[in-house]
Amino acid sequence: MNKKPKAILKELQQKFKLNFEECTKNVHQDQDLSIIFFNAKVISEIGQILKKQTHAKHQIKCCIIFDEIFSDIVSATFMASCSLDKPAHIILRRVIEIGIASIYLWDMPHIMYSWEFLSYDLSFSEMIKHLNSEGYKRYISEETGQTFNEIIESKILEKYYGEFSDILHGKPFSFESNLPNRFIFNKDDWASFTSSAKEILNVLISAYLKRFCVRNELIVKIPAFKNYRDI
Repeated sequence: MNKKPKAILKELQQKFKLNFEECTKNVHQDQDLSIIFFNAKVISEIGQILKKQTHAKHQIKCCIIFDEIFSDIVSATFMASCSLDKPAHIILRRVIEIGIASIYLWDMPHIMYSWEFLSYDLSFSEMIKHLNSEGYKRYISEETGQTFNEIIESKILEKYYGEFSDILHGKPFSFESNLPNRFIFNKDDWASFTSSAKEILNVLISAYLKRFCVRNELIVKIPAFKNYRDI
């Protein structure tokens, strides 16, 4: 490799800039961006509403997660728009994990503090199992007066979590370094990212509305939320 590191970085920066311009010039992409950012804003607002409703220290800590999801979605979307697909998918995996954790930890103060201070690792499968358990669904029914078949649409999140975990752990099919069109904007890749991001955010919002009584306050804060599925 004869090129200096700075020269390589400058070339990449220029390539990513062109990718971003190619991505954002399409009207359809703008619509996808609007949906993703709207749903991310909804999640952030849910955190703000919950923060005003609780005085429990561990729940106040949980509220921080909602803003982190917003930040992660913005970062992942920017990376995908520059054709940095693998990092974007890895961040989406994090969104899934902390998105579920924000509900799971809400009623588990001891797990919250173990996770934060004692190097306790949260298990994706265990969180899903717990939130969709008969006992937890009964608890939510008693709290909200509503009955649900499942709190988390597990099949959707399990699908994406598995796919993104394979990327994170370096399964050979995910290798991109030897492809001739690496780091070049691809409409299909962008469509795949936006589709998965929208679906993940919708699943999280649906779960939040089942666990937390925030719908009416959300509509006051964000009037368009009344029809958010149609946006």
